[in-house]
Amino acid sequence: MSKKILIVEDDKACSDMYKMRFELNKWEVTLAYSPEHAFTIFKTGYNPDAILLDLMFRGMQGDEFLHIIRKDPQTKDTVVVVLTAMNIIEPTKQTEISKEADDYIMKISIMPKELVERFNELVEKKRKTI
Repeated sequence: MSKKILIVEDDKACSDMYKMRFELNKWEVTLAYSPEHAFTIFKTGYNPDAILLDLMFRGMQGDEFLHIIRKDPQTKDTVVVVLTAMNIIEPTKQTEISKEADDYIMKISIMPKELVERFNELVEKKRKTI
């Protein structure tokens, strides 16, 4: 059974790179270029196994999106990894994000191959607990 991931990233080059890497590893990939776009996708009944989430967007920010999806029965148990280029984030906000996300990773500190491996581990772990 293939795994489904929603990549919420406004940088097209980044999202395309992650999409390619996940597809090479047999993931079914859907792209959303903003949290609002992701909500539109969810309204179609799409329910991914995992979400790769950036933090910075023009409209709704990634941390707000994360907070909302954690309260929604459709997405509350979905694996979410925050992947950000922000190296300085308010400690209170980082703590809040870390409590709601399954992982919090700096873009500069992980290679795409390692990222896919991390998602594989998290999704398998989550499947065993549900």
